[in-house]
This record gives sequence, structure tokens and C-alpha cells, in this order.
Amino acid sequence: MPWSAMVQRRCWLVRSNVIPIVGNKPMAIGECAMLPTPELLAQQPRWAFFMAWSELVQEKNAPEAIKRLYDDPCVLTLDEMPQWIKRK
Repeated sequence: MPWSAMVQRRCWLVRSNVIPIVGNKPMAIGECAMLPTPELLAQQPRWAFFMAWSELVQEKNAPEAIKRLYDDPCVLTLDEMPQWIKRK
């Protein structure tokens, strides 16, 4: 199955066929339209980060789902990383 089809179907979130490719390294979810849920992140502890397509976040995810994900204690947001904020 092509990578783009896996992303759109969300099956990539739970498939284990990526593990042989990355070995023991951390994995990341990049350029996704549909955000993972806190439950899916908990099932995949090797995921280091996720990055959404900015223009698709609100189009492909319900506002409640976005808030629930970013409010999860396992998700760090920029305001929790003050050393990364550009200082004036």
C-alpha cells in the first residue's frame, strides 16, 4: 500500500510494518492531516513527535479532538518549552 494511502486511512498509526525500517530508533509522525489520538500515542511509545499539516488541522479534526490531544499530559506544547521561545 502506498505511504499516502496509509496516511489517509489512518492505518499507519497502528501498523507494525514500519518498525523493521527504523530499527530501534524513535519514530515520528510527519505531515499528517488527521492527528493521532492520545490513546494511539499511548499504544506507540516509540513515537517521538507528530507534526500536522497546518492548513489541515482544523479541516480534518474536530475542535474537541484537537483540544483533547494538545491537553494530554504526554504532549508537550511550545508554551511548556520556554527555552525554545525566541527571546526579545
